[in-house]
Amino acid sequence: MAFTASSGAASAYYAVAVNRTGVPEDASGRTSYTVETELQPATKLYWRARSTQGGTTSAWSATATFKTAIVGYNKPGELYDP
Repeated sequence: MAFTASSGAASAYYAVAVNRTGVPEDASGRTSYTVETELQPATKLYWRARSTQGGTTSAWSATATFKTAIVGYNKPGELYDP
C-alpha cells in the first residue's frame, strides 16, 4: 500500500498523511509517537513504521490500522454529543 496524499480521499480539514522522523527510543528500547495534528473522527486509519540506524534502514512493517473516536462539537446553533 502506498502512503501518499493521493492514495486516499482528500480532506480540507484533516491531514491525510503524517510522516515523522527522529522518534527516539525510551530506556526500555521502545518508541511511541503521538500525532500532533487533528485526525478525522470516526475514521479507519492505516499506519506502518521502519527504523534507521546509521546508514541502514529496515523494510516497512506490516500495515496496521486503528479507528479514531467519534467526537462531539458545540457550534453556535448546533450541538452534537455522541
